[in-house]
Amino acid sequence: MAQAVPVQVRPSVPKLMLEIMSFLVNELIQQLEQSYEEHADVECAHFMSKYMRDQFAFYGIQTPQRRRLQYLCLQQITSLSQLTNIIQFCYAKPQREWQYFACDLTANLLLTKEFIQTIEFMITQKSWWDTVDTIASKIVGQLVRDNPILIKKMDKWIDSENFWLQRSAILYQLRYKQATDADRLFSYCTQLADSKEFFIQKAIGWALREYSKTDAAAVQQFVATQSLAKLSQREALKWLHTHT
Repeated sequence: MAQAVPVQVRPSVPKLMLEIMSFLVNELIQQLEQSYEEHADVECAHFMSKYMRDQFAFYGIQTPQRRRLQYLCLQQITSLSQLTNIIQFCYAKPQREWQYFACDLTANLLLTKEFIQTIEFMITQKSWWDTVDTIASKIVGQLVRDNPILIKKMDKWIDSENFWLQRSAILYQLRYKQATDADRLFSYCTQLADSKEFFIQKAIGWALREYSKTDAAAVQQFVATQSLAKLSQREALKWLHTHT
């Protein structure tokens, strides 16, 4: 089974990152950290860490409460000028809630194409499905839709040796529906059809299943004519088997 990629960061980095943020952002992040600490739940943290195969520490804050705690930050951090610094700060923190916050903040902002490098950092650091899938389907999907030139970057990701980048390239069109570039989707799935990696097989099936809700015939024909892994086939046709 795949292992998350750890971030190699000196303990002093979070403090240094905070020092170069604007005063307002600094205050907001410190307030959020205080809120996280005040609402920490050791028992929940234990179970949340177990669910993620003990790869990450947690404060133990459930999603609805976490979103309430971070609401002020999301509303007041509206500039891109500090975004990369905030993301690096969040990814240097051990608690997984910080990476969730980084994903939510990034998804809340209108990004420019230059941020694709920061997004790649988010995908390849502390990698696991809980952050990568949000980044791919929400953040990358919207960024590529707004900046079609970044399709070339998706073509590079599918050729990457990092399977989290490959997974992201497969999933970035997950919400596109009629706007899906079916030829590219099918091409990516074909290119990685023989992958033994669980997260790639699952991604292929998931992407095809979502597109089957838009063009059932195209997906059925693709699955019937390609040598996909059984997991990919099963996932791809799951929706069609219950709705046709």
